[in-house]
Amino acid sequence: MGIPGNNIADLGAKLALDLNTITPLPVSYNDFRCTLKKHLHKKWQDNWDTINAFPNQTTHLYPTKPTLKDWVSSNRNSREEEISLARLRLGSCLFNKLHIYTREPHPICRTCQVPTSIPHILIECTQYTYQRRSIISYLRKEGLPNIISCILDDNFPLNTLFTFLRETQYYSKI
Repeated sequence: MGIPGNNIADLGAKLALDLNTITPLPVSYNDFRCTLKKHLHKKWQDNWDTINAFPNQTTHLYPTKPTLKDWVSSNRNSREEEISLARLRLGSCLFNKLHIYTREPHPICRTCQVPTSIPHILIECTQYTYQRRSIISYLRKEGLPNIISCILDDNFPLNTLFTFLRETQYYSKI
């Protein structure tokens, strides 16, 4: 035997299954807003994934942010750090875009002889292997791959990133 109130509720639910008409109940604004927001976010994410489905056709932002969500870490105590972080995430820093305005060739890494880019500086360039050790250490400890989306993610310790950029003299070139 169950709880008397539950037995009555169960009986009412069973009787409702036999009804031919369903009475519509009003939905509160907050419930509707929440459902609509989830639906639109899913559609937005699906569209973002579809646009970037083919590796040779991805937007330049997709590798940095494959999942659409707020970046809480963008709110820093330093406005200069907020700007630097936004430029890194957008892929638009002085060191890899200034040549467009000065009409010069794209800068080439002196060590690796490849175009200078944010992923190259943060992940690939052998000149900064020593300075990169704290980034690599964190990624290994967390079991994360050494890719740009992990380094620029909300959960990455951004002070480690900014220390790397200052040690490599790139912080002022962002």
